[in-house]
Amino acid sequence: MQPCTTCGSTTVNPIGYCTGCGTFRGTEPQPQSYEQYPQYQQPAYGQYDPQQQYPPQQHPPQQYPPQQYPPQQYPPQQFAPPQLGPPQLGPQPPGRSNTGLVIGIVMGVLILLIGGGAAIALVVANGDDEPTKPTTTTGSTPTASSSGAGDPCVVGVWVEQQSNYVFTFEGVAVNMSASGATQRFRADGTGELDMTAGIVATGTAGGKTYERTTNGKITFKYHPQGNRIYYTDVAGSGASTVKVDGVAKGSPVPVSGSIDPDTYTCSGDKFVQSGDTYRIELVKQQ
Repeated sequence: MQPCTTCGSTTVNPIGYCTGCGTFRGTEPQPQSYEQYPQYQQPAYGQYDPQQQYPPQQHPPQQYPPQQYPPQQYPPQQFAPPQLGPPQLGPQPPGRSNTGLVIGIVMGVLILLIGGGAAIALVVANGDDEPTKPTTTTGSTPTASSSGAGDPCVVGVWVEQQSNYVFTFEGVAVNMSASGATQRFRADGTGELDMTAGIVATGTAGGKTYERTTNGKITFKYHPQGNRIYYTDVAGSGASTVKVDGVAKGSPVPVSGSIDPDTYTCSGDKFVQSGDTYRIELVKQQ
């Protein structure tokens, strides 16, 4: 119980007043005694003995009678063979007549016999864009015996007054110039380029001076047509040497010619030959 707030007494009378000062404090709850309730008695259990051994449990195996299934009976299957009718054929193309084929063969023979010349001319006309070289009964290029010189102006002996061409040496393209070589064009369609006197061509490139000396000859057959001269049977002899800044380079190179045609003009004693990489001006000697 809490002490009285007035006098500090801790006891009260049965009706709730403080025995010290008479202040009413009310009745104090009285503690209940557990003895008024019956005591719970826990039932006794057997004591566990850890040393006690229990025999293993034996369970007889379960026996099941085998299941019996009667064999399944299936009736045999009957398959009727397929019924095939007559083969179906698609629509047949109408029969072809051989009349057109016969007519075509006859016309072809007539073209070969009657129009053979026209057919050959058509093939030639539809060839390269370049002018067609003169044709002969012995080949597609002119020969001295069959055609001869087609332009009398070019017949004669000509001396190169100025020759300019591009010379490529060890990967360097050099513009060279020379003079003094002799060209002969005969009336029978044969000719030659004579450099046996030793023709020296010079040029510069990359700060270096190039010198090419040619000593030899080129023979050929020729035929002018339109503004071009065509060459056949070209053959060379002799050799050329090269110097760079006065020092000989490489070995002598055999002289050889080209069958590429020249574009030319000829009038009186003036003769000019040209191509993609060269131009030669000649004067007539005789």
